[in-house]
Amino acid sequence: MKGFARLLAAEMRKYAHTPVLKIHLVLPLVGMTVFLLYYSFSGWSSAGKVQAYLEVVACIWPFLTGLVCGMAAEMEAEAGYQILLLLPPGRCRGIAAKWLGLLILGLGAVLLAILGFGVLYRLLPGGDVFSLDLYVREALVIWLGQIPVYLIHLFLSIRLGKAASISAGAGGMILACLMLTGMGEGIWMYLPWAFSGRWCDYVLVYHMGVMAPGGVAEQAFLPFFVCGGLSLLIFGAVLFWYRKKDF
Repeated sequence: MKGFARLLAAEMRKYAHTPVLKIHLVLPLVGMTVFLLYYSFSGWSSAGKVQAYLEVVACIWPFLTGLVCGMAAEMEAEAGYQILLLLPPGRCRGIAAKWLGLLILGLGAVLLAILGFGVLYRLLPGGDVFSLDLYVREALVIWLGQIPVYLIHLFLSIRLGKAASISAGAGGMILACLMLTGMGEGIWMYLPWAFSGRWCDYVLVYHMGVMAPGGVAEQAFLPFFVCGGLSLLIFGAVLFWYRKKDF
């Protein structure tokens, strides 16, 4: 456990001196600022503005995941996978530390993007339509939905390179948008890139009382188990491949 903690600490120190950290800080701030400026004069309903912002964040996140995972894997490749090569027989700790390090940065970024938006949006006229705890829950849901996506893109980055991860992230972003429409009914739960957007909407619908709690629970029952099972399958498959990979 101490060895893994040291690996994780080393990953975080590594990211502190790279553009990976800057992306997690700058992009949420820029996106939040652009939307707040637009919303200051837009005629949309207050609830509609919040829903649109949450869905945009959830749909864009797969592309950002592809980008940062590609950058992280590229850094490792430039170092000749030295850290990964020094870890047998527990070499899975290497990718687990990299995965968890990126997830920690992602959690900070999504909290900044969502909670920061919520705090500032409440200062605008009519912006107090939702409490801050909703923004926290939405941020956590978006982050949890991206956990298997980070692992997929780490696999793509190590196996095929940065360009493949970024390209898949762009495709995942488009899929996430499409799965929010009627096209996604019945199939979105089989596409990890769509998890965040759909679960984000479930939480918002439940909070707004648009649908009875029992109806929301009924609709979310099957997707919950499918998403969970698929995430576990992805986790096991990537770790199995990683243990067999010859660097």
